[in-house]
Amino acid sequence: MQGATRILGIDPGLRRTGWGIVDLIGTSLKFTACG
Repeated sequence: MQGATRILGIDPGLRRTGWGIVDLIGTSLKFTACG
C-alpha cells in the first residue's frame, strides 16, 4: 500500500484569500484543513 498524497489548494479570491488541504488515499479524498 502506498502513502497518501497531500494536495494544497490556494484560492486567491478578490476580497479574501483561502486555502485547503486534502489527502488523496488510493481513489478517495480526505479533508485535512482549510483557512
